Amino acid sequence: MKIFYYTVVLCLVFFTTNIYSQPGNGAWKLVFEDGFDGTTLDQTKWGYNYSWGNTHNHRAYMDKEQVKVNGGTLKLTAIDKRHPSAPAGTDKYYDQFGYLSYDYTSGAVNTKGKFEFTYGYVEGRFKMSSTLGTWPAFWTLNASGEWPPEIDILEVPAARTNHHYYYHYGPDWQNEASFGGQHNGVDKSAGFHTYGVDWGPNYMDFYFDGNRVASYTGKSEAAQGKNMFLIINLAVGGWAGNPPAGATFPTTYECDYVKVWQKDLNATDNMDMEAGKLLQWGSWNNVQVTNDCSRNGSYGMKLSQSPSSSERLVEVEPNTTYVFGGWGKLASGTPSSMLGVKDFGGTGQLTATVSTTTWQNKEIVFTTGASTTTARLFYYQASGTGVSCADDFYLQKATVDCKGVVNGEAYLDYCGTCVGGTTGLSPCARAGFEAEQACAYDGVIEKTHAGYAGEAYLNIRNGIGNGLNFKLLRFAKGVDSIYMRYANGGTTNRNCALYVNGSIQQASINLPPTGSWTVWREVAIPINFLLGVNDIALESLTEDGAPNFDQIAFGSSLSVTDCIQKTITQNISLQKGWNLFSINVMPQSTTIATLFAGLDVLEIKNMDSFWRKNQPEYFNSLQSILPGEGYVVNMNTGGTLSIIGTPISFSNFQIPAFSNWILIGCPFQTETPFSDYFNATNCSVIKSFDGFWIPNSTNNSINSFKSGEAYFIKAK
Repeated sequence: MKIFYYTVVLCLVFFTTNIYSQPGNGAWKLVFEDGFDGTTLDQTKWGYNYSWGNTHNHRAYMDKEQVKVNGGTLKLTAIDKRHPSAPAGTDKYYDQFGYLSYDYTSGAVNTKGKFEFTYGYVEGRFKMSSTLGTWPAFWTLNASGEWPPEIDILEVPAARTNHHYYYHYGPDWQNEASFGGQHNGVDKSAGFHTYGVDWGPNYMDFYFDGNRVASYTGKSEAAQGKNMFLIINLAVGGWAGNPPAGATFPTTYECDYVKVWQKDLNATDNMDMEAGKLLQWGSWNNVQVTNDCSRNGSYGMKLSQSPSSSERLVEVEPNTTYVFGGWGKLASGTPSSMLGVKDFGGTGQLTATVSTTTWQNKEIVFTTGASTTTARLFYYQASGTGVSCADDFYLQKATVDCKGVVNGEAYLDYCGTCVGGTTGLSPCARAGFEAEQACAYDGVIEKTHAGYAGEAYLNIRNGIGNGLNFKLLRFAKGVDSIYMRYANGGTTNRNCALYVNGSIQQASINLPPTGSWTVWREVAIPINFLLGVNDIALESLTEDGAPNFDQIAFGSSLSVTDCIQKTITQNISLQKGWNLFSINVMPQSTTIATLFAGLDVLEIKNMDSFWRKNQPEYFNSLQSILPGEGYVVNMNTGGTLSIIGTPISFSNFQIPAFSNWILIGCPFQTETPFSDYFNATNCSVIKSFDGFWIPNSTNNSINSFKSGEAYFIKAK
């Protein structure tokens, strides 16, 4: 939707038939979605009209009465009537349209101040208005109010078979430039079609009905856009020309949904340049990805001009210390090069200079600000002549011990005391067991090296994947730490991966040398436990195997459990339509696909997430069914959910703190009265599809937790 008039230039674009099966490459997350399934506009996401008012460079006055949500779509309707509040037509635009008379009334919505974004894949599903002279559009503007930039994802100013897609950029409106094009095809007012754009710091790809219709790469101008907001509007006149005599009004522009995905900035994709292109890394001046700058693999970053730089935005946590590192070298000439980090909530920027003609590892330790959620990593060739190479970047949280020492050895024991390292203090007593008592291990029990506690220690065999396995019981879902006592008499780290219930939870636990096989050190390992029995496994990541393990200790919220657990089958009858349900066994697999295999299920929800049938898995925010938690399931046909697993049951069940409604399941194996956990001080009402329970009431139709059931509970 052009703010100012421009001459349309037909640009060369590259057409492909690649179906857009998911947004771009790498890890993505859905950050905005509206399916318009209600009966009113969701004003937490959208504002009425334009963000600056009711008029723009066309002849319609925007009024919220022309915006409706019903039947599963957003409807913007234009009528050929002048709005009583429309100005007298004295608004002068610099687009050569002259003085506009506002003889029509229409609708618009926007997300300014409610949702703004930088980079990502935007998609909407629309059905155009059929009347010529109307101008439906789906576009973005900078929240700062500067113009350009602007992304036109969709504009239909003339024939309904033709839509425009453009990106506008430049220092100001008088020096605006653009790239983009047009797509000709079916009548876009005859049905719904999808329109999208994949926008990155140096590229922009446009899509129609899942097909990429244009790709623009090496476009550093794309980085001019910052904090863009969405606009959907139905204009009349202006660039579209006036409606012809006898044009049909009212006419409606419909939107089925709008979604925005962004790359998961926590993902480490393309830190090694092996994508063969910059992707998330922006380019300023002559920066390329080439074969001749590769340290490992096939590709590396090449900077051939001074000054030049490449940077990327990453997601960070507030008040957290990180290590950003990578490898660089001076490939030719005498350039001045460095890696660095900026915009992290600290003062200025931090850099580490690369000064050798061979590969050199550099690291920067930085701590984010109290409210900082992103930081910018960069590699910079500042001056001199020649070529710089960079490769194999990494970003990881620094290990800061309880004394504030980066990669220090002090830690908080179970009693909350900072011990070990330079403190000179020993940990307090805890529960635990000897490593050689693990359920399974790859190695031998030894007494060769002194300093171990108990009867012996466990020597893990050399080789990747070797380790040990044990089971711990936790009485509530949450994070807790275990403490592994180990010795590493080698000269290199013997890191291990942590698996919990068959899924990797920590890709690499740092287990550095202890100086000798007789010197033992304790490392705290935080684990996100499920309620009930948790299967824990540590597996070596190196050919040297894991270190020697002596003891595994933990606090009173955990207890060791037998390696072999009895299993039972829980059968839950699910009727056609919506059902409340929960499970009270721990199955081997908690994934929805496994648990509901063979059942005709349409949708599953809890209070935070959902899973829908026939929807790409990356859209589904709910992936697993966990014991003790409550869910609602919509069955297309009835059936029985049968789950084989280890029963969970305990006496100190705790309801999480809540202030409104929550949905919980039944974690008990036998029927348990609500009054054991709820009373008039902490609960207003408990509801299920079978009835309700109110504290101290004599009219309650349900009274207890039952196996397989779930309940809505409202706080007092």
